[in-house]
Amino acid sequence: MLNSKSRFLTNIPPKELWVKYIAVFGLYVYAIGSHSSRSLISFGVGFVILSWLIKLFSGGEYVNDFKRPIKYWPFIGILLFMMFSRNEFWTALGSGTFYSIIFPIALINQIESRKMIFRVIGISSFVLTVSAVLANYQYLIENMRRAEGLARFSITSGNVSVMGVALLLPFLFKKWDKKTINVIAGIAIFFNITAIIFSLTRGAYLALVVVLILFAVIKKPKFLPLLLIGMLLFYSFLPVNFQGRFESIFADFTEHSRMDIWRASVDMTRDHILRGVGYDNFTEEYSNYTYENRDTRTSAHNNYLFFATEMGLFAAAIFVYLNYLLLVNFYSAYKKEQINNKDRALYLGIFLAITGFLIAGLFETNITEAQTRNYFWALVGLGLALQTLQLREEKDNADQSD
Repeated sequence: MLNSKSRFLTNIPPKELWVKYIAVFGLYVYAIGSHSSRSLISFGVGFVILSWLIKLFSGGEYVNDFKRPIKYWPFIGILLFMMFSRNEFWTALGSGTFYSIIFPIALINQIESRKMIFRVIGISSFVLTVSAVLANYQYLIENMRRAEGLARFSITSGNVSVMGVALLLPFLFKKWDKKTINVIAGIAIFFNITAIIFSLTRGAYLALVVVLILFAVIKKPKFLPLLLIGMLLFYSFLPVNFQGRFESIFADFTEHSRMDIWRASVDMTRDHILRGVGYDNFTEEYSNYTYENRDTRTSAHNNYLFFATEMGLFAAAIFVYLNYLLLVNFYSAYKKEQINNKDRALYLGIFLAITGFLIAGLFETNITEAQTRNYFWALVGLGLALQTLQLREEKDNADQSD
């Protein structure tokens, strides 16, 4: 396996080294701000993308000379539909959502060591856990109705905590030389699960249930009945307000305003199949389709309807296809026996985190929220970067054996 400095400081001309430092700086800035600061997120993502663009246009090495871990065209396709969904294409170019989709491609081409990948994972997981501890304090001590932690909203806190739990679960149930990994993962998972509960975020509740069941099915199917019984017992001991919040997930399908938003979104998509109503133009159009008294809404409250409504049906199809590729890719990587346990745990964690994100995205447009969307795309990019390093190592070993 590659050591921490391979392909990072070796064989790099001095004039290109500063570009690498820009990427590393951006990664650290993003990791520190990942769950606490939109400004740090923007700066971190911006520096990583900038370093990649400098390398790309200066003729630097580009991941193009061997099999890639995933196709690039779905990323590019979404970006193009976003740009040309309205005549003012610069609206998309000024959006953080646009650059967050570029982020994983930049990570694939800029990360040069496994150690950097796990450092970013570790720092961002630590920041997320600090946010979760604060959410516990807000709810239990400050009596905040819906705890937010370091996030901007309680929904954001719930959604990112679900991805954090999903990411860390495989590290909790692995045998490590250092038992501290299990202890740290267990503490982080505990606080993030309680943060999810205290956020009162229904989409996060459902996503957490799906992630836990899926993890049991993949790792130990025979323990699934015990997990289900344990979850039912846990639910039965919850206060009535938490039980009611979870039950309202299903009640709201028939009697609340979200269904009105979704009906309006479907009608918008039907009337604007190719280009949608235009990126970031939902609020302007919603009043023409509303089924309720309130005539202003900022989003479709559903990731898939967001793409279909604002960018057209083909953009939504590409988004679904991209996530299908990601899920298949990371699950296949997890199933490979020739890689070490740490890498396998990360691949499974990213697979579960993507699943949690997609489930939560049924009820909220979390693909446009800065902390949630960038965490999602960062995990995608970090996982693909790890695969890229392994592909490079395989290629180097094959060249040496010839």
